[in-house]
Amino acid sequence: VLPVYSDLQFRLSWMLLPTRSRFYFLRIPGSSDLACGYPNCAEVETAQHLFLDCPRAAALWAVVTQDWTNFVDGSVTWAMICTLEEPHRAPGRVSSAEQLSLLWTITRCIVIHVIWTARNKHQFEDRPPLDPATAIYRVYSVFGAHFRALLRSSD
Repeated sequence: VLPVYSDLQFRLSWMLLPTRSRFYFLRIPGSSDLACGYPNCAEVETAQHLFLDCPRAAALWAVVTQDWTNFVDGSVTWAMICTLEEPHRAPGRVSSAEQLSLLWTITRCIVIHVIWTARNKHQFEDRPPLDPATAIYRVYSVFGAHFRALLRSSD
């Protein structure tokens, strides 16, 4: 996994990402400073909300999970995102466990990076919010680049 993706995963695992809920002491009473920055979402922006529970992130994970149904059994959990817990493998996929684990780690890190980048662009650059339908293309184009690099390095 490229360093920018693994660094973001490290920061998420150690709860070092500056989500809005971490700055409660800067809150102006009566405002929605801690709320998720996406339209029609009034939940407090915690890391779990931003990367898993927010409807926009949940929709992106749903597409990824659907694409991985032959390899991963069940849905994505917070522990799988934050603590690097391995997903439950689909029956019959035990023989390729190491390869699937690596590919899943790459996919997870890319999805996290796409969500974080879209959040920051929306919050600080006035860009449109995360659109899961277009974000999945970014996920798989970056995944393709990682996969090609893996193939080159295995020769």
